Amino acid sequence: MSITIDGESIEIIDAHTHMGGRPRRERFEISAKDSTTGRAFFNSFSGEQVVKAMDDAGVDTVIGFPMGGFSSEYDYSDQNDLIADAMQKHPGRILGFCRINPNVGQKSACALIDKYINERGMRGIKLHPEIDHFMLDERILGPIFDKARDCGVPIIFHSGNTANTDPLTIGHLAAQYPKVPVILGHMGLIDGSKKAALAASKVTNLYLETSVVSWMSHNFVPAVLKVGYEKVLYGSDHPYNPFQMEIDKLVKYAVQYTGWTAKELKMILGGNLKRLLEKY
Repeated sequence: MSITIDGESIEIIDAHTHMGGRPRRERFEISAKDSTTGRAFFNSFSGEQVVKAMDDAGVDTVIGFPMGGFSSEYDYSDQNDLIADAMQKHPGRILGFCRINPNVGQKSACALIDKYINERGMRGIKLHPEIDHFMLDERILGPIFDKARDCGVPIIFHSGNTANTDPLTIGHLAAQYPKVPVILGHMGLIDGSKKAALAASKVTNLYLETSVVSWMSHNFVPAVLKVGYEKVLYGSDHPYNPFQMEIDKLVKYAVQYTGWTAKELKMILGGNLKRLLEKY
């Protein structure tokens, strides 16, 4: 697999891939399934489908985690199990991050982390404060950070333009747990990319993940240049964005502004994430 840039073979590890299906679908009208948005919400994405798309784009490995549920009490066990099974079926191609919903309670959340990290071999934790309706509060998230530290795994947050996904607040939390690598999924989205870059430039264990963000000259490039290529991780948000589109964003378009060489792209496209997963 991999791609070749300036004669150098570069391994691609995608830091942001969704798998499985969406639970609690009854919230939507049946007719919504016929719309473009509805198909994205209702479709399921198996390990086989993901690996096929990876092969088509030259992606070596993905970090896979569940899509969002539609209930604040949902614990994602069925979806986490599906991804853990896919890891076993596709070793080296799929690395699962367990999705944790703090609303299930501290004891249950910590037990789920133990199950999926220590027993089923998943490699990290996914948190989405907006969809799962919890606050960026250390009293809520502290036990999850403690478990991540003890297990030696990273946490990836959805980060964006809302108070509940604010990159600066996530950065403040990350600074309290310097042994836990924290990844800002979507690097704060559009306007939030400036906050994400500011936070990551100050917090040693905070990293930017590149999916979705565009507007090269105003948002994306100033953010990644501010933090340096060592703290930038390629991600796609597949299946909502195709692997190839997000790869091209970096290797065809961003380089025109950043001047990244093959050496730097090698780290961004997989080397930085691989180092995080091996180091901790």
